[in-house]
Amino acid sequence: MPTIESCVIQNNTTGLYVQNVTAAALCTANTIQDNGTGVHFASCTACTVDNQTLEGSNGIYGAIYMQNSGEFTIASGNTIGGVGQENSWPVTIDIGSYPSLASSGHIPTSGNTHNGIQVRGGATAASITWPDVAVDYIITSPPTISAGGILDIDDGVIVKLDHGQYLSVYGTLNAPGSAGILFTRYEAGDEWRGLHFYSGSSGTLQHSTIEYAQYYAGGYGIHGEEATLAIEP
Repeated sequence: MPTIESCVIQNNTTGLYVQNVTAAALCTANTIQDNGTGVHFASCTACTVDNQTLEGSNGIYGAIYMQNSGEFTIASGNTIGGVGQENSWPVTIDIGSYPSLASSGHIPTSGNTHNGIQVRGGATAASITWPDVAVDYIITSPPTISAGGILDIDDGVIVKLDHGQYLSVYGTLNAPGSAGILFTRYEAGDEWRGLHFYSGSSGTLQHSTIEYAQYYAGGYGIHGEEATLAIEP
């Protein structure tokens, strides 16, 4: 990956696209503004974004899009959105990407059209974790945990699902909370389809609340089909 420093990247469909780079680091100051997507990392493991000004990215993925990139870090030096320069989303991931715990507090809770981590589809057979990084995970397109894949959701995480959305599990979903994990609708009036465990899947849900899965005839909070599932208080 080349060194990109003190650049203005603007008015593009995607400001910066990086593919198949291990430990990609976008860490020297740049202004990335008024693009459809600000930066898009695809199949880049252990990447970091820091010291960037990311504004006005109004496409479906927003300021930062991580695709099939495993664990990544959003560090403390970024400016992501703001009054008059909102992004549609500060961060979007597919199910094959997830923020490190070190990203906690560095993903904005205001200043964008939608705030939180948008989860948009994908399928993974890897082991991933959704840590509590002080913002919600918002599913807007259904992701799939494939056979052999594991999604661990840390205690205190809130997962919100947009209207009609669901989470498909062919591998393992673990939500071993003690303080509590919440699966709920994104906005008032949204109806989602539930957590769907298919044949051969497994998982453990502890101290979790699953609510408002009311979508038409497919609104099951938890739907288990020949699955091995432990549900505990």
